Amino acid sequence: MIRFKPSVPLDVPLTSGCVERKSVDSSFWKGVPAAEKDGCYVFGVPKKYGQDGFMPLYVGSTNRSFNAECFNSGNLTKLNDYLRHHPATSLKLVLLPHPAHKGGSNKAIIADLERDLIRMAKDVNPKLLNKQHVHADEWGIHGLIRGGSGKPGAGSILLAQMLNVP
Repeated sequence: MIRFKPSVPLDVPLTSGCVERKSVDSSFWKGVPAAEKDGCYVFGVPKKYGQDGFMPLYVGSTNRSFNAECFNSGNLTKLNDYLRHHPATSLKLVLLPHPAHKGGSNKAIIADLERDLIRMAKDVNPKLLNKQHVHADEWGIHGLIRGGSGKPGAGSILLAQMLNVP
């Protein structure tokens, strides 16, 4: 099994509320161990005023390197369009580098992880910037996954325990 370990959150520098290419050039990546690795990444912005934490804004993947992909022109356009219309006090970036693995990176696993991260992020932020893989799964399990409202029954509680679902 391939286990991805998220990086420490990186603070993306904002200038006048937007990301400037020169502020995320090679100097941004100095000291970031995963800069040359491939995998998935997630940008996040603070939740609404008065709420703690961050919400996902964009999920991506790369088979090249994070420093070549995260701030490409397409991503910068998406991020800055959002930030112009939804001012944010900060922007975070979390990298999920593909771990060292015999045979190199598994592109299919990276693609699966990206798809699943996008679906999870879309559940949290309906205004996620991603356009692909955003259709929610059309199933749920009452009391476990996309279960709707209402108190879970004994079967749901036992199944959650069996599957180690919080």
